[in-house]
Amino acid sequence: MTKTFKLGAIFFICVLWMVLIRIAVGFMNLSDNVLSWLFSFLVQCIGMGLIPFVLYKQWIKGSVKEDFHLQTKINPLYYLIAVLLGFLLYYVTMGVSLIYQNLLILLGFKHVTTSVGVVYSGWEVLAMQFITVAILPAFFEEFVDRGLLMSVFRNEEDERKKLILMAVIFALAHQNITQTGYTIVGGLVLAFMALKTKSIWPGVIIHFINNGINVILDYSSQKQNFVGKIYDEFQTFLSNNIFLIMATWIATGFIIVYLLKIADKISKKEKKEEVQLQNEIDLTERIYKLFGMDSQSSKQTPALQGKTRAWEYGMVLASAALCFLTTLFTFIWGLLR
Repeated sequence: MTKTFKLGAIFFICVLWMVLIRIAVGFMNLSDNVLSWLFSFLVQCIGMGLIPFVLYKQWIKGSVKEDFHLQTKINPLYYLIAVLLGFLLYYVTMGVSLIYQNLLILLGFKHVTTSVGVVYSGWEVLAMQFITVAILPAFFEEFVDRGLLMSVFRNEEDERKKLILMAVIFALAHQNITQTGYTIVGGLVLAFMALKTKSIWPGVIIHFINNGINVILDYSSQKQNFVGKIYDEFQTFLSNNIFLIMATWIATGFIIVYLLKIADKISKKEKKEEVQLQNEIDLTERIYKLFGMDSQSSKQTPALQGKTRAWEYGMVLASAALCFLTTLFTFIWGLLR
């Protein structure tokens, strides 16, 4: 088995674990708070943390930092862009979600829930929500959905293809048709930043801010504090001025695209500098060879990877198929209710 196939197999096992946990949680008779936290810990910490880490160490035994793209030494501007994107993306996905949910309703989908949701009875509930909704997904989903998948597709030269594949797989990996709309938009932004920076950390920041805002607004709305009242007023204003709000969503979308273009320019500049450095190394190589010597750089340079064959993507494609089927099931279930 090749490295690509093994990495795909690790991703498949992560997805399968998520499906099994969803089924198991459905049979548990616990409060909504506890059930939500348990599900998050089992899926995030075990399914997207411990399992891929252990399997990687057993099957590949390489560098976790490199293959999961944990490098932190990147241009500081990427971090600033990530912070801005975190806030802007939340606002845009709010609009995408609203339009998408109404589209589902037009198709006959029924949004029915038997749970009461999170009850913020104390500060400890808010803390647990931050941990399970903002912190854990921000790291572990980026660790697998960006870090691992970038290594799976490392030999693909077409960045657009990688971008779309990673975004679609991320959206389907949520295995819930009601989340597919905004997660594919978020997935495009997160995948773009990961591919440009070769690091998951900008995505972690974006993911954390996006999910963290959701927790804060949910808590504030329930407690009816100052932030909650403002949010409720915004919701009222939204329902009465939908076209104006849509204009602001579109404008925010353009700002996001502009920030992504800045990230792209930084990436291209860095690649140009890398090419110049490589040319200098190649020149040194030729000089050493002229005198019958080997340079240190030639000894340390790893062999180039060959083109990945189609069958090597078998497991990651199986993962996408499994995610698609579970998402399709939630759609059909919503239609039949």
